Order: sequence, then C-alpha cells, then structure tokens
Amino acid sequence: MLDDIGHVRGTHAMMPEATRAKVCIRRCLYLAAALRNVPWGAQLMQWTIVWAHAHSMHRVEFWSDTRFTQAYVFFARFGFQCEGRIRSMDDGCIPYQEYCFFLNL
Repeated sequence: MLDDIGHVRGTHAMMPEATRAKVCIRRCLYLAAALRNVPWGAQLMQWTIVWAHAHSMHRVEFWSDTRFTQAYVFFARFGFQCEGRIRSMDDGCIPYQEYCFFLNL
C-alpha cells in the first residue's frame, strides 16, 4: 500500500493453505504505526475478506503476536475470532508467541 507520495506504508499477502482445501492464510500484514487507527488498516482487512470470497475460500486464518492486544478489537470488528491455538516463535530478536485468528465465510 502506497501513500500519496509513493512511499510504501503497508504490505499484505494472502495465500491458499497447502494442506487444507478452501482455507487461506493472511501473511505479511504490516502497516506503519501512524496508519493503524485510520481507514488503511480497515481497507487491508476488507481486501482479505474480498480476496477470500473471490477465490471461493471458506475460512481465513492468520497469526498475531500475543502482545498486540489492541489489534484484537480491530480483528473482531471484521468477525475474526481467536481460535485458542498458540505457537511459539523465535524468528525475531527475542522469542514471542502468537494466537491464531480465524473467520469462517
């Protein structure tokens, strides 16, 4: 996602889940901090749902850091629910954990 002067302000990617038919995974959602509480985040989330419908998906899933509690309210506005699964990650500077969120279409 580019701003009015051509700077990248956010990224977003969707892909079908390789082992489960009609399930897609949202990956690589990043948005500049200053843009998280304005329409850009909502546009990216809506794009997720539109893409899933257009590709006949029945479920959208993604993982989100357990520390991003403010984001959970945002996810819920679009109907996403926390599934309860937690995974431990160590691909950053420090280990962290993520929750799995899903939306059944």
